[in-house]
Amino acid sequence: MRHSKETIQKIIELRKNGFTLGEIVTKTNLSKTTILHHIQSIPQSSYLKEKIRIAKLNGQRKGAAGRKGKSVKSYSFLRPEKWNSDLVNLISHFLFDGRISNYSCTYFNRSETLIQKVKQGMKDFIVVSDYKIYKSPENVIRIAYHHVEIATFIRSKADDLLGYISSAPYEHKISFLKAFFDDEGLMTFNKNKRIVRGYQHSIRILNII
Repeated sequence: MRHSKETIQKIIELRKNGFTLGEIVTKTNLSKTTILHHIQSIPQSSYLKEKIRIAKLNGQRKGAAGRKGKSVKSYSFLRPEKWNSDLVNLISHFLFDGRISNYSCTYFNRSETLIQKVKQGMKDFIVVSDYKIYKSPENVIRIAYHHVEIATFIRSKADDLLGYISSAPYEHKISFLKAFFDDEGLMTFNKNKRIVRGYQHSIRILNII
C-alpha cells in the first residue's frame, strides 16, 4: 500500500524529533514494517538512544518486579537539552497553570484534554509515567509528579524557557503562545466586537507574551 507524501513526511519528522518506533506506530496507526522502511536510514540521536535505553531499563525492572512479586518504583527519566515545539508547549503548561515545588510539579486544569496532553508530553519527552491524578469538588483536575529530581529538572527548564523564548524560532514562540491561551486565555464575543484576554500574575511572563 502506497502512502501519501504527507504521511511519509510525518513519520520522518516524528523520528527526527526523538519518537521511538512504538510511539510512531501509536501516533500514525501504521504497521512497524511500514514505519521501519522510512526511518531505517535516519541516524538515532543521542536523545533517542537514551530514551530507548531508559525504556528498556524500566521494562527490565518491571519484569523483575513481576518475578519477585514486589513493586519496583523507578525514577529514571530523560533530561532533554534541545528545545522543540512540543517540549516548549509542555514546559509552558507548568509555567502557566502549574506549580513547581521542591518536591513535585503539578498541572491544574478543568480540561481533561489538556491534562492528557501534559501526561502524554511527560511520557514522550521526559519518559515519566509515574503520576497522581486528583479532582477537586469544583471539577479542577490536577496531575502531579512527586519526585525531587523531576521537579528540579522541570524548574530548570522553565527558568531556561523564559530566557530562551524571546529569541526562539517562530514555531517555538507559537507553541508558547498556544499554551498560554489554552491555560490563561479567554475569548469574548459581543456583537461585532471580539476580545482575547490573557491572565497571569507574573508581569515578566505578560511582557514576554
